[in-house]
Amino acid sequence: MGLPLRLPPTLVDRLFPFHLRLDAELRIAGSGSVLARLLAAPALEGSPLADHFRLHRPEAPLSAEILRDTIGQMVMLEALAIPLQLKGQICDLPQDLGEGEEPCGTLLFVGSPWITDLEELGRLGLKVNDFALQDSLVDYLFLLQARNVALAESEQLNAILKEQRAELREAKQAAEEASSAKDTFLATMSHEIRTPMNAIMGMAGLLQETSLDPVQKEYVEIINSSTGSLLTIINDILDFSKIEAGSMELDRQVFDLGVCLEEALDLMATRATDKDVDLILDLDPDLPTAVIGDRTRLRQILWNLLSNAVKFTPRGEIVVGVSCPSADRETGGRLYRIDVRDTGIGIPAERLPRLFEPFHQGDPSMARRYGGTGLGLAITRRLCELMGGAIEVSSAEGAGSCFHLTLPLEIDPQGPTDLQAPPIPGGAHLLLLVAGATLRRVLRRQLEALGLAVTAADPLGEQPSDLSDGAAAGPFAAVVADGHPFLAGEGPAFPLWQSDPRWARAPWILLLDRGRQGVSTPWPVGLRAQVLSRPVRAYQLRSALAQLLLDGPEGGGAGAPPVPLETPSVPRLADRLPLRILVVDDIPVNQKLALQLLLRLGYRADVASSGEEAIRLVQLHAFDLIFMDVQMPGLDGYATTRAIRELPGLTVRPWIIAMTAHARSEDRQASREAGMDDFLAKPIAPADLAHALDHYRPQTGRSGPPVTVPLPGDDGSDRPSTIDPAAWDELRSVLGEEADAGLRELVDLYLEDALRLVSAVVVAQQNGDRAAMIAAVHSLRSPSASLGAKPLSGLCTRIEETLRTPAAPWPQEGIDELLIESGRVSEALRRLRPADV
Repeated sequence: MGLPLRLPPTLVDRLFPFHLRLDAELRIAGSGSVLARLLAAPALEGSPLADHFRLHRPEAPLSAEILRDTIGQMVMLEALAIPLQLKGQICDLPQDLGEGEEPCGTLLFVGSPWITDLEELGRLGLKVNDFALQDSLVDYLFLLQARNVALAESEQLNAILKEQRAELREAKQAAEEASSAKDTFLATMSHEIRTPMNAIMGMAGLLQETSLDPVQKEYVEIINSSTGSLLTIINDILDFSKIEAGSMELDRQVFDLGVCLEEALDLMATRATDKDVDLILDLDPDLPTAVIGDRTRLRQILWNLLSNAVKFTPRGEIVVGVSCPSADRETGGRLYRIDVRDTGIGIPAERLPRLFEPFHQGDPSMARRYGGTGLGLAITRRLCELMGGAIEVSSAEGAGSCFHLTLPLEIDPQGPTDLQAPPIPGGAHLLLLVAGATLRRVLRRQLEALGLAVTAADPLGEQPSDLSDGAAAGPFAAVVADGHPFLAGEGPAFPLWQSDPRWARAPWILLLDRGRQGVSTPWPVGLRAQVLSRPVRAYQLRSALAQLLLDGPEGGGAGAPPVPLETPSVPRLADRLPLRILVVDDIPVNQKLALQLLLRLGYRADVASSGEEAIRLVQLHAFDLIFMDVQMPGLDGYATTRAIRELPGLTVRPWIIAMTAHARSEDRQASREAGMDDFLAKPIAPADLAHALDHYRPQTGRSGPPVTVPLPGDDGSDRPSTIDPAAWDELRSVLGEEADAGLRELVDLYLEDALRLVSAVVVAQQNGDRAAMIAAVHSLRSPSASLGAKPLSGLCTRIEETLRTPAAPWPQEGIDELLIESGRVSEALRRLRPADV
């Protein structure tokens, strides 16, 4: 049955712009305006449908019967003239018949073009507006058009993104190269600056300990202060740069928190002593201190905080308090709180919010008055955050400051790590004489934690009632006293401990600042005492007490005979820890400085100027400890260390400490990977050197006395002596009664001339000048032989003969040996030179 359709032609055209009206003979009676435009309407009207279309679906010949059979079904007509397919439906088109008219059986095809791509619209000359609004194809075309627009925009955006990604990759690569170049530049500049600073600071430190007039002493102090400030700035810039670049890495180490804190205080001890500021560690004896974390960075944080505290505290005390407010059961760690409290100038409240910003100081005038870059606290905060902690500050102007550091640390399940202190017999009665209330409270708590009965008093105050009656109690097992009042002779201290036999006869532990331990003091006759440095280390205090309370009369205990204490002094480290030491460094100034610093500690060390020489010496001698320069020509310190570690048959595996002007964490890691045991950054401070030696751990169980240091003129090896003793004795006999004066003159002339000739050898080697090299070694050969330096004279002869042979290669190895041997000869002659009268 046909679909009734009674619409005016204009409305039909608007609703169906692609329609066809067919008569009973399938001639085209009319068409939609768009279709007529596409198929040229004048030729279309009145022509058979088969001239312009074929029935594509269903596949069948065009006939009225077939089309009538498809009424109500979907059909597809395919245009013959253009690539157009019309999808639609055949409808029966009834007519309003007039009186006497016959029905004509008109059919109506209504449909739309079958479009799958918007490009077909362009090829057909169609637009979306050519379609009826209600046509579902329009919606599809709009969606298709929107999709294509989106795809085009997406492709354009993808192209932009690809271009931007390429630019970002290039920028990232450039940034990484710039960062690497910056790190390399900073490391190189740090090394280049630290190398001369090592000599400047070391020599200035040695000079400061000589006899100087007040003006000279002031000049040396200015040098020390300025170089120390410069070194701090270099370290701060390097650390800040690494943190900003995100390349700061943390180590995971097992260490003793208490020892770490004590080491940080030790670094500040001298500066605090100069200002009469007390450094006090308030550590709960029951607090677990065996922890796992980054010991180096924690010590750096503490050093920054303590350095600021000492800088801005003109007098009073600085207290480092440690507590553990909470524990983490899941990780086995605890949240430690470390408070650094001072009695300094304080910080105005309005400046506190910006205190941890880079290059900012609490007061703009601080840099002028106290120095610094304003990076220390910024670095401290970043390090705290890297370690998972936080830092805060509370302060009031004129009332001091307190920095609160919270830091998560994992508890070491193995227990104590660094030190195992000797046991203390409980119940002994001690007298504690300390003027400062804070230090007195801290020491009393430490002593009572050891199971000791403690009577505490202020030696600057009145004698307490429980001490005034000598019969009220028995004698004290020991007295622990602050040495300040006794050095100054202040208060009633002297009559107190001179008149009462309970403590006058007891052994004493005197706490004195470093630098004051050698001060002549009117000690009472017969007083027996041990001297400990302030700040007081818990382990040292416990060890001293154990020795006093356990050794008995023979060991200096309470019943021992009096040992007069004339002038307190600190024993040299070599007396307590005898070691044979080798210093490996290619720079003579650094060698001399290291030897002088070690000599102050009681050590006479051997020297190697290259990695190859160090390996030879290690094969010949059993060194306990080696200070290894890292950057050397030929074999550097890393390669030398690896070679030493691989040497077979060593009776002693030496403890190797890196010495380098490179102070980055990468350099520390490289030192560990090379097999080194410890690390010292140049410039080397005497305290750091002593600390490194004090942490020496023997690598084997070798017993017996250490190997003796070679005598002057011989290094103890199998090679010939630097100076032939027979030749030297013969020279003495030739000079007769004037031997000393003659030898002094000969040695002085030789050393002066040898310096010039060795310099000529170096210049000739740099220029490859055979003639200049022959002249220099020829001039050096004869006087060397005259003074008994036969190995050096033989080297000169061999080099000269080689150079005079035209076809012979450049004797590089022989020249290197000559330079080393000439140094040995000069050192040996200086030792053998008779002293001036």
